[in-house]
Amino acid sequence: MNYVGYAFLAAVLFAGNALVSKFSSKHALNDPDGLAAYFLLTNFVLILTLLPFVTTRLPAFELLIALATGGVFYAFGFYIFFKALAKVDASSFSAIFQMQAVIIAVLAFLFLGERFPQANYLWALLIVGGATMVTVDESVSLKSFFRPAVWLLIVMQFFHAVAGLSLGYAVKRMPILEALVWEFLFMGGVTGLLLMMRRPKLVYPVKKVAPIILAATLNFAGVLAILKAFQTNLTISSVIGLMQAPIVFLVTLLLARFNPNLLENHTKEIYFIRGIGLTMTLFGAYRLALG
Repeated sequence: MNYVGYAFLAAVLFAGNALVSKFSSKHALNDPDGLAAYFLLTNFVLILTLLPFVTTRLPAFELLIALATGGVFYAFGFYIFFKALAKVDASSFSAIFQMQAVIIAVLAFLFLGERFPQANYLWALLIVGGATMVTVDESVSLKSFFRPAVWLLIVMQFFHAVAGLSLGYAVKRMPILEALVWEFLFMGGVTGLLLMMRRPKLVYPVKKVAPIILAATLNFAGVLAILKAFQTNLTISSVIGLMQAPIVFLVTLLLARFNPNLLENHTKEIYFIRGIGLTMTLFGAYRLALG
């Protein structure tokens, strides 16, 4: 399978993670701290399976700092995500994730000295406008965008943008798989800290925790797939990875039609507005990815 196949596989896996996570928060485990704990612990256990395939040498100090930064920000980003998950529709947050492209561009401008064509600012505004539209509900009010849960998701995108830049710095100087292992090990350290601070309940029936363990496994497999694609081509793989959002949107749309109680249920008009917003965010992110 070439890099296009791996990138599309990653998009499908990430979409599965989003949908199963939403299902878990609604029908299985209504405990944000518990969801975050099981998600992060599963990723930590899975990364241990890769230890035999990487060298045990300690990376250079500056790389350790970058990987530690990435691990910390990824872990806290996921924690924030599960705090907001129950209060935001899957068809909304999958599109809000495209805000990360805007945040990365701003961070690269501020801290890396990168300059972009003026048209990129238009694409960034298009993403912001689209993200506003995908949060619309039956009230058809801008207040829906200013809900605390929506802004938690935007904060999450900031955290993951910082983590992505840190990982990007590291993988230019060391093997991708080795960087991933170290970053996830640091995530494991943060997970331990969160467990001590929040002390979430971890004893649940298997049927309650199985969905979130599945979601974490899908996420982990998606990370491996997209990194495999990045080894050959970064730009096109990133663009194909954007398919995660329309996959989630189409699945939620079908489920709303045939099983309204499973994930979410809105009128055709609301989904039409959200569909326009999703298209705007995807087109803006696509243009930014092409630089």
